[in-house]
Amino acid sequence: MKASLEFLPIFLREHLARHPRAGLPAIESKEGGVVYASWRKLLGQIEGLDYDALTIASERLIVEPASDKKHFTALAAFAAEVVLAKEAAKRGGKPRQDLSTHEGSKAASLGCERCHGGGLVTVFRRPPVPERCPPAVAAHCVCAMGRWMRRRLEAQDPVLARRVVDLDLVLRGPSDWVVDPEFERAPY
Repeated sequence: MKASLEFLPIFLREHLARHPRAGLPAIESKEGGVVYASWRKLLGQIEGLDYDALTIASERLIVEPASDKKHFTALAAFAAEVVLAKEAAKRGGKPRQDLSTHEGSKAASLGCERCHGGGLVTVFRRPPVPERCPPAVAAHCVCAMGRWMRRRLEAQDPVLARRVVDLDLVLRGPSDWVVDPEFERAPY
């Protein structure tokens, strides 16, 4: 069942006021008409979506900002999380998304700024790069999908899992790898 979005015009005005630097078009503009019609269509597919869930998601974007290109993706993902949490509370806390499955992990990771739900990110070797070593490799992301991939690989082939970079360890540092290729020296 699709969500009824009669509240969307009110929400959009409030959302634009909350995020003036997000690069979003004015509601009355031609571009805004096209953009927000798409938002209506896509948000309408989130079952159980209401004004409160969208408002909570919009406020979360203040604390966890997304890039201009990922603003709507993050808003929709955050709103879906709120809806799922409300449904879980109604069922006594049993989560709807099972993060032990590929599908559940993928759904939970769609708003990830690092991997966009794919579970893998590129990390770069800290200079100087030794001979015969790749300057960049794939690493398991810290989102639900990346964690699912990491757990699965560790269960199937622990030796290979030790050879695949874990972004969690890179971010905690110190590490031979960095997320930003322009970063030359670690602050630690």
